[in-house]
Amino acid sequence: MALSTSGGYRSRLAAGFPFMMRCALLALAFVGLGLVLRLSLAPLPVDEAYRDVLRSYGALASNTSETSSP
Repeated sequence: MALSTSGGYRSRLAAGFPFMMRCALLALAFVGLGLVLRLSLAPLPVDEAYRDVLRSYGALASNTSETSSP
């Protein structure tokens, strides 16, 4: 489909509409896929050793001693 230079705004809008529609449909497909995966897959169990590691990193990353009042 060739674009007419004399058509102005309406011809450019009509030519770009299918592209915008494809982008919107693709975005909706990704949202739908994300929801399906989120609802269908169970989260992985976390063992106690991994929680200990996260707790120790959380204690190291805390800045409460620097931001709290004396």
